Amino acid sequence: MAYGVSRFIAAPLLALNFCMNVIVFGIAAWAMNKIIDADSTTAIGNSATVYFSILALIASVVGAAATLSSLHHLKEWKSNTAAIATAPALISWALIVLALGFACKEIHIGGDRSHKLKTLEAFVIILGGTQLFYLLSIHGGYFSGEYSTSESYLAKGQEVKGGPAV
Repeated sequence: MAYGVSRFIAAPLLALNFCMNVIVFGIAAWAMNKIIDADSTTAIGNSATVYFSILALIASVVGAAATLSSLHHLKEWKSNTAAIATAPALISWALIVLALGFACKEIHIGGDRSHKLKTLEAFVIILGGTQLFYLLSIHGGYFSGEYSTSESYLAKGQEVKGGPAV
């Protein structure tokens, strides 16, 4: 992989993931509000809607926080900041995949679902893929040797904190 390609792929994916997490949060919050306000005769969705809405809400909040914590890694693009970006992104992706499973179950059950719930299902499914591509782009930078390390600073004769220049 050419130098910097993974970084330039990760930056738009990070922005896309943040925007999609905010949208998922808004629609999932709407669904939770409707579920809480509805009585037994005016329930929205089907039996999986409650669980799906809760997981989508949690996953979107964790995903938005993970994208904000990854901004430092995009600025530095070092191997030691990759862990800062990868750990919350991996947790966020796991929660999105869990919500994706409930989205598939909700689609499979069927029933009378509103257009907003169908939109939420679609956004969660797409977000699962884009979050995975973001994780792969972070690891692509590590495996292609794009990240700078402390050895590269020593080779250039620069001083590392706490030690003399070589």
